[in-house]
This record gives sequence, C-alpha cells and structure tokens, in this order.
Amino acid sequence: MMVVSFATATRCVVAAGVCAVSTLSLATPLLTWADSTPSALAPFAGQVQPLAELAQHHMVMFQHSPQSVQIPHKTGIKRFDQARFQTAAVIINATPEQIKQTLSQHGQYVGLFPTLTHAKVLQHQRNIQQVKYSIHVPIPIPLLSFKEDVVMQHQLDDHSLSTLIIESPIQYGQGKFEWYALPNKQTLVTLTQWGDLNTPKGFIVSTIFKAMPEIKQGIPVGVNGFVLESLRQRFNKTTLDACDTSKCTPQLTLPEDQWTWAQKYSEKTQAPVIFVHEPVGRRVAGKLDPIRFVSAVDTLDAPVNTVQPLMSDPRFFAKTMRQIRKVEVKPQPNFTDATFHVGLGLGIISIPFKLDMRYEQDTPQSIRYRVIGGDIDFMQGRMAFAPAGNRTRIVMTTAGKVGDNDPFLLRIGRALPYSDFLSSLGSLPVLLGKADRYVRDQPKS
Repeated sequence: MMVVSFATATRCVVAAGVCAVSTLSLATPLLTWADSTPSALAPFAGQVQPLAELAQHHMVMFQHSPQSVQIPHKTGIKRFDQARFQTAAVIINATPEQIKQTLSQHGQYVGLFPTLTHAKVLQHQRNIQQVKYSIHVPIPIPLLSFKEDVVMQHQLDDHSLSTLIIESPIQYGQGKFEWYALPNKQTLVTLTQWGDLNTPKGFIVSTIFKAMPEIKQGIPVGVNGFVLESLRQRFNKTTLDACDTSKCTPQLTLPEDQWTWAQKYSEKTQAPVIFVHEPVGRRVAGKLDPIRFVSAVDTLDAPVNTVQPLMSDPRFFAKTMRQIRKVEVKPQPNFTDATFHVGLGLGIISIPFKLDMRYEQDTPQSIRYRVIGGDIDFMQGRMAFAPAGNRTRIVMTTAGKVGDNDPFLLRIGRALPYSDFLSSLGSLPVLLGKADRYVRDQPKS
C-alpha cells in the first residue's frame, strides 16, 4: 500500500500551505473583500442537524462542486472558474461563545496551532484584522526546514470567521470557520477553504508539486485536518480503547441514510467523503500507542466485478502509482503476501523503502491488509466493495505510523504535528483518484 509513501511530501506541503511564506516587513493595506466561500451547510440545504449527525462520531470531510471566485490581491483581482472548496466538520465540547473567543483572539493562536511561534496584528479596523504569523518547523535536513511568516486578513462575524490569504507560497486562497450551537454545550465547528495550488511560490512547494503533481489532491484535506485537530485537542478529552495489534482497523458504520448521502455526494462531486475515526491504542512496550484511522467513501466508475478483483490484487498499485517500482507477490492458501519496493522522489530528495504486506479476505466483499515487515512500523487497513448501479462504492480505511527504528528519511516527517494521521488523510484522495481513472479505462464486462 502507498499510504506512507506520500507521508513526507504531504507533511511538507501541508505545513507550507498552512503557514510558510517568504519573510515580510511591511503590512499590505486592508483589502475590500466579499467572502464567497460556500457554507459548510450548503450540501444540507442550510440545515445543521444532518451535518452534526454525520460528525457525531467522526471528523467528516467533503468537497464542494466547482464554483467561480474572485480573489482580491495586491496585484489586482484574480478570477478562478473551477475553485473546489473543501469542508471539514467536527463536534467540539465547548460553547459557541468559547469557540468564537478562541478563534477571534489571533494572538492566542500560538499554543493552539503547533509550530506557530508568533502572531502579530498588523492592522485592525472594526471586525477586520490583518495578522502576520511566524512558524518554525525544525527538520534534521535543513533544506526541508521551515522558519517563515504568513500574512492573512480575517473578518469576524457573529457565527463565522472569514480569512483571505495576503502573502503565502499558495498565493491565492480563502476560507472560513463557522460554528453552530448543539445541545449539551457542544458546538459544530466547520472549516471550508480553497487555495490555488497551480501557481505556488517558494522552492520547496514548487519542487514537490512538480515532482508529484498528484499530491495536490491530498493537500486540502490535510490542511483542514491540521486545523480542526488542533481545535479538537484543545477542548476534547482523548481516550484510547485498546485494540488487538493485528486487528486494529475499525469498520465504518453509518445509518442507511448517511450511506446513501455519502455515495450520492461522492458521485456528484467526484471526490470521496472522508471520516476520521477516534484514536485507538495498540500495545507497545506495555503502553498504549495512539493510532488514528481514516475512512474514505467513494464511487468508482466501473462495476464491482471489475473493481474488486483489480484492487484486491497487490499488483494493482504498481499499475496506478509510479512510485512503486516493483511488487513481489507470494500467494498462500489463506492469504497473500506481497513486497512493495517504493521510490518516493520529491524533487529535493529521494526516499527508497520496502513494505512487506499481508492481504487476507475478510468477507466476500472486503479485504484486510497489514504490514508484516519492511521499513514501516505500522500500517493496516481494509477495503470494502459494494455495487452502486453500474459503479462501485468503495470504503477504504487505513492508518500508518513511522516508528523509532524506521529509516531516517521516513522519520524526518515526524517533526510535524499529527504526522501519521495527516499522512493517511492526505493519501486517500490521491489513491482513490488514481484508482478511479485506472478502472474507468478497463473493458466493461
């Protein structure tokens, strides 16, 4: 599997997309801007309850249909006709007043968002603030380290906080937080954002995008995951339920109406609906080591009798992922072992590694996989297939973790917060997008 193969690239670009820019010394005048970011409630006819129910046990993420936006910039108005906003939603154990206070105190973002070291208000007029943020992400390879600034313009309203990028390697982008009261002093918090990933500035981001353009599919969910996970950890207590190390993978369970919505919505937007599970704990040296699984619900443009045999074969991933150099398959009576030889070229450094995986039939409609050796400490997941007319609904659940004894070049990504969770999260849209394009070209049976 390729979940960990995108880890370092995803971590570097998520950090850059959230925070990294060239150093600034002067404030830009406040820009006049009417926020056109869609509401997180738009797919639910403006109703809070359906989204709150989806997010009851998971952080949930989904993409909006393309729309046109006009972005004010110091060089003039920029128009984008195919902006695809990404939403993430999570339930926080705090009141709307607490959420508003937390998100509106930009100077207090230091301590809320890891790697942020300084926040300075450059300009303030009524409900609008322009803020410069400084970050520092020390990485053992100096070329990949970040110590930069970013400038954003924030606009606070009663139940939302809109943000416009002023200076960043991702030059153009906008987004907004929204918060909605729920019973029991809880709040549904959403983040919807978009950034133009086609015209980046900065050596690291530009080089990684050129070497791995497909990674752009995973950046929006990674950014949303980083931000909302920080907020979740501020207010929500995390408890770990122990799991059998070889069978930690959870099964995504949803009411039938939510399954129907996720399937139809992924068909409409041609993008997966993603659910981030609560952490579980595997026992390592007598302690519980937190593992965060992520599930993606998607519809692939081929019937299930085409998709399931293809994706159940480990060699499928070598056909869709150019980073996999070779796959050695060793069929056994009750399972299949496979060794993946991977070469992850980021345009800056090359990271070779090996994965020994075991594939086992779970049910007639699903297959489990897990790492049994090689250069990755932990990787585990499940693929489940179901017919969706002449298409296939796939539910892919996965988690990966780089250990203390794994190769150095894989361990450098652990310098960033939530590194394992963000790697799994950012990889799923990439994997499923490539799978859909591949199966679409197969002969229809």
